[in-house]
Amino acid sequence: MSRLRIFGIITILLLVLSTVLYIVYVYLFPNPSLEMQAHDNSGLQADTIVSVTGQSISSITGMNGSYSSVADSSELFFVNGSSSGTTGKFKDFNVTISSDGSLESIQIEVVIEAKSVYTFNEIRDSHLQDEEFFNTENFPKISFQSTSIEQTDTAYLAMGSMTFLGVANEIVLPFKYLGSATYPEGNVYHVLEGGFVFNPGDFGMDVGLTIADVSEAKFHLEVVELK
Repeated sequence: MSRLRIFGIITILLLVLSTVLYIVYVYLFPNPSLEMQAHDNSGLQADTIVSVTGQSISSITGMNGSYSSVADSSELFFVNGSSSGTTGKFKDFNVTISSDGSLESIQIEVVIEAKSVYTFNEIRDSHLQDEEFFNTENFPKISFQSTSIEQTDTAYLAMGSMTFLGVANEIVLPFKYLGSATYPEGNVYHVLEGGFVFNPGDFGMDVGLTIADVSEAKFHLEVVELK
């Protein structure tokens, strides 16, 4: 048997072994459940509009200008699989919103640094950056760009394109505008919350033993106007 063939067999065995060890580790030592912080939204103010069915909804059209997310008070979480599946968050991301005060003018852009994934487990976080998962070396960013915003009876829908692992798919991102308030230093901020469900397999990720075919992303955003 040639040395090259022996080397190939050893390489395959090592890959299989590392995958098996990772699966065993994940199931024996699941990560503690990460949850979004509790946010007191009672002091937020917003104009309300009435939908065609008579329900009230906070009006996002009070935002007029260009806005950017506040890193210290904005959160982006995900859970893969059921509610008891792997939970995590991204520590480094930015959301920009622009509007001239009309619903039709609103543009939302999200840019996430994939390497900032955090699941409360350093070994898992490092492994998630590998080629079979987030593949951060080749695809360092995850992004979303809205194309239109629609109002429903209870919330808003941001239609647009999400790019993940180099694959762009159209998604619908439901969110609520909760209103605005003022920081102690005097800056006005606006609060939005929402989330959506997607299949990582639609973006080319292998789903199966370690990755479920259902993931949920949810967020709490505080944005301030760019001066």
